[in-house]
Order: sequence, then structure tokens, then C-alpha cells
Amino acid sequence: MGSLICYLIGLSHIDPLQHKLFLGRFLNEEMTSVPDIDLDFPREIREELILRVYDRFGPEHAALVCSFPTYKIRSAVRDVGKTLGLPEAELDKLAKRCEGGRARDLAEEMARLPEFRDKVNAPAWRDLVALAREIDGFPRHVSQHVGGMIISSRPLVELVPVMPAAVPGRVICQWDKDSVDDAGFIKIDFLALGMLSLVEECVELIAEHHGRYVDLSRIDFTDP
Repeated sequence: MGSLICYLIGLSHIDPLQHKLFLGRFLNEEMTSVPDIDLDFPREIREELILRVYDRFGPEHAALVCSFPTYKIRSAVRDVGKTLGLPEAELDKLAKRCEGGRARDLAEEMARLPEFRDKVNAPAWRDLVALAREIDGFPRHVSQHVGGMIISSRPLVELVPVMPAAVPGRVICQWDKDSVDDAGFIKIDFLALGMLSLVEECVELIAEHHGRYVDLSRIDFTDP
């Protein structure tokens, strides 16, 4: 928590000056954007917090940030190959044998694999190679960001395209994290950390077996 602002507003109980923490993440002349604050939570309560944001602001004013997974070699092989009518068993085998990477490198990957080397210039397979090269890096679909949400005082439909999420009652903003930052939206990152879940479980076990509740925010750092 190397943030003086977080300490002053009570978000963190750790004084970064007293403990000589590095402040470069937030006080950096080379930064071109406003620094953000990520909120880390145990996995079990992350979904509950997202629901509370919707309850507090409503789906008209709060939305999950989206991301755009792009075509890479394996997804291009499966999607384009299926469209071209190539045997799905061979497409699945090729996708699994590819080492990953850019879709534009499909010809080189096929040439590396003995069972596909002769198919690089074969009908349909040649089209697969050409189309994979063309769609390399193109967005494949809209996905949900791992933890980002935006909140607005105005209805979001007046500011940004939105769409219903897979989960009923939730909304996804059709801009990614960089676009919402450029637009000046308030973005909150609800990040789920498994280690925090383990720490919380340890605190509960200490209370259960020793009758003592440990307040992690009030630990004496000089206590060995």
C-alpha cells in the first residue's frame, strides 16, 4: 500500500512514509494517466460486492468493463477451419499441436508438424492459412473484464454502448479498460485473490481455536 492518499482517507492503515514504502507507482512524472486503485478481496465475496454495486447504483449507472480476446493461432484454426468444412478431428489435432502464438504464423507451424506439412498448399487448407493470416489479431468476441466496473451519474446508454451480460441483471460496457480510461469514467477494479481467502480462513481458525480475533489492520509491525 504505497499510497499516501489511501492512508489519509482511511482505505489503508499503513503509513507509507513511516514504513518507507515505495511511492513511485503513484508519484511518477512519466505517468500519462491518472493512477488507479485496485481493491483486492477474497474470492468468496467478490461476486457479492459486484451485486451490491448494482443494488446501490442500478444497472442503468453501473456496468462491467469488457475485454476483446483476439484471434490467435489456435482459435483461428478452429473457427476458420470449421467454417471451411475441414475435418474437426484434424482441426482439433492441429490446434493442440500448435505451440500458440500469432495466427499469421500458421503456415510455419503446419510446416513444422510432419502430419500437416503436405497440407499447407492443399485445397481448403491453403484457404485456412490465408484467412488465418488476415484475421490475426482481430477481436474474436466480447468478454467480461476480470474485475473492472464503471459507475456513472448519467445513464450509461447516453455515454457508451452497453449490452446484457450472460448473468441476468448485469450489464457489460462495450468499451475495454483503456477506452473507459480515455473517456474519463470512474473505474473500480474488484480483484479476487485466493491468498486473501486463505488469510481470512487463518483468522477464522485462530478465533475458533484460541478465542482471539486478529485484526490484520492493527498488527504491530515491531512485534517479532
